[in-house]
Amino acid sequence: MSTSATSTEQRDSSTHIPRKSHLSHEQSPYLLQHSENPVDWYPWSDQAFELARTQDKPIFLSVGYSTCHWCHVMAHESFENEDIAEYLNENFVSIKVDREERPDVDRVYMAFVQAFTHHGGWPMSVFLTPDLKPFFGGTYFPPEDKYGRPGFKTILQRIAKLWNENREALISQSDQIMQGLQQHTGEASASGGAHSEVALQQPDKYLKLGAMKFMNQFDNVEGGFGDAPKFPRPSILNYLFRVYHMYKESDKEMETFADQILRACLLTLDKMANGGLKDHVGGGFHRYSVDEEWHVPHFEKMLYDQSQLVYSYLDAYVATGNEFYADIARETLSYVQRIMSNGDAFFSAEDADSKPTVDATHGVEGAFYVYEYKELKETISGGQEDDTLKMFCELYDCRPGGNVKPTSDPHGELKNKNHLIQRKTFEEVAKNYNRTTVEVQQMAKDALQKLLAFRQKRPRPHLDDKILVSWNGLMLGAFAKAGAILDNMEYIDVAEKCARFMRDKFYTDNGILMHSYRETIAPIEGYLNDYAFLIHGLLDLYEATGRIDWLEWAQTLQEKQNELFWDKKNHGYFEVTGKDKSILLRMKENYDGAEPAGSSVSAMNLARLGTLLGAHTFTSMAEQCLAQNEYLSRAPHAAPHAACALHQVAHSGRQFALVLPENTRIRESQETRQLLHLIQNRLDPAKSLMFKDEFIGMQHEYLKDATPKGGKSTVYLCEHGSCQQPVNSVEGLKKLLHEE
Repeated sequence: MSTSATSTEQRDSSTHIPRKSHLSHEQSPYLLQHSENPVDWYPWSDQAFELARTQDKPIFLSVGYSTCHWCHVMAHESFENEDIAEYLNENFVSIKVDREERPDVDRVYMAFVQAFTHHGGWPMSVFLTPDLKPFFGGTYFPPEDKYGRPGFKTILQRIAKLWNENREALISQSDQIMQGLQQHTGEASASGGAHSEVALQQPDKYLKLGAMKFMNQFDNVEGGFGDAPKFPRPSILNYLFRVYHMYKESDKEMETFADQILRACLLTLDKMANGGLKDHVGGGFHRYSVDEEWHVPHFEKMLYDQSQLVYSYLDAYVATGNEFYADIARETLSYVQRIMSNGDAFFSAEDADSKPTVDATHGVEGAFYVYEYKELKETISGGQEDDTLKMFCELYDCRPGGNVKPTSDPHGELKNKNHLIQRKTFEEVAKNYNRTTVEVQQMAKDALQKLLAFRQKRPRPHLDDKILVSWNGLMLGAFAKAGAILDNMEYIDVAEKCARFMRDKFYTDNGILMHSYRETIAPIEGYLNDYAFLIHGLLDLYEATGRIDWLEWAQTLQEKQNELFWDKKNHGYFEVTGKDKSILLRMKENYDGAEPAGSSVSAMNLARLGTLLGAHTFTSMAEQCLAQNEYLSRAPHAAPHAACALHQVAHSGRQFALVLPENTRIRESQETRQLLHLIQNRLDPAKSLMFKDEFIGMQHEYLKDATPKGGKSTVYLCEHGSCQQPVNSVEGLKKLLHEE
């Protein structure tokens, strides 16, 4: 149960830069964090590359992001160390990259690190030749030798020695790895092919196989799929809701399977919402849980998690009608509006670390979010051991010695601390204290408000306030979808305001999207995800508003995306345009992880646009995009969002066309909003919603003569080019949908 914070809740996104450095004029908060290091950092730039060539030095490339806990650790231990900095400056050209600002750089060298070490993560530490070829890499390195493993300074010394004495071997090793990467991930690869065409020929078979794989991984007690650490990965839930819809009215055996899928989705969402993954005091979700119980999280909050989880909770609400799930969506959106917005668009992330006290020199993970028992006692009940305190502590499992298990806190940062997790229901606590459920709910609400006021006096975590098109596309879509399903025009206004900001700030005169904004636009052109995620958001915004300009812009962006990123030889999309010659590999990504792959989102967009516009070219490209996805037939559970797109292609028959009387505005017409609300609140994930105007009428012959009946907003339910009798009332639409 989260509370809405007041407008006095403060953000801290400032970065103090007293000394001049090569990073001091950068926009990235991550680069600015390192501008005071004694390491002579350069941004990713021709200046740095030329310096490495001129001085014949290897490049040390450090990649991270501003809210990354282990990036902070390595910075404090090594990059603020004068001795290590001096050695780096003498023997290397050091380059610092924000992976969120330059995902193209991150992607290439992460592929190398994963091939080189069989694991990856951030901070990423890679050593390159002056012509940018990697020859050694890893992630976090401690400063000193420990447990028989070399520390960062020892690694630097060994690399420098090898560079001077055995350079040819290093370069030869690098060439071999890069050739392998080029063959498997670059333009020379031909992923998917005929193997994945099988999934298009038998979509329901492979959709079921993927669902069965997830159900085999499902934790029947704590929810989630797999063991700790547990990640939300909302695309899994969105996919399973689609499979549930496929089978919920099927034969008895498949109905049972559908019921099992629904239970898995709801238990997972319940455990995340009641657990420590959710911030019960201020709203929003943390990155992931380090334990099986969703209790102790990695505390950073990412915009892409908030947006995707809103979709998942809305799916649960539509599937069940349970207001609990709608409330979680509302609380998450409220958090984003308060903390992660400039009033027009959305910021990227909040840090995991914050200073435990105002005068502390370094941050501690989770310090902003956890409480000692005495703090709870003083804040909630004025220092008294009264029933209010006892009920709260029973509800949220708070204890005098703290509630964090040592196994979840290996560094002892959360010792004697309590991180809220709702292990009991309001009804259970009410029964134990002879109270009503409403009384306990009000007690919890009041106590959480007091904790919020107390917490606001603490130093806030750092806010990464750069604005990325890709993540804003996901977030504006979430606001639009929530506005449509919950009949909340304020959410739709937020989404439209963000879309206008994207168009005004990021969209150039020649039809190119830029990627990042912080006070001004960064000189970085958009990547595949920027186009794909924004198109996704615009399509949801069109369905929420009926405004044709959002659909037309989505179409225009899709055509530009096809021009810039489409692989004409093997189909599918590259992640970059290929213009930047410092990016050695032009790669594709089909794995749906914390964020869905741009190719998966693109396949969904193409399928939706194909239906909305009657454009067979887009539908064909969606099929080609899915055919090159190697996971769909071999491991569909690895590409759940692509599987959603496969479902969209295979089951996109039902189209709802709304015809409005002249001069009717949706927000001012209660009858129209009621019709839309009924359509939007059906769990029919592959349905399409269009608003008939001259443009749409031209795209669909069967809608050419569709008119509003009786001067009222009218719904035409169409399938495969023919429509049923139109209806112009809620009662008529319910009968049409067999929901009377």
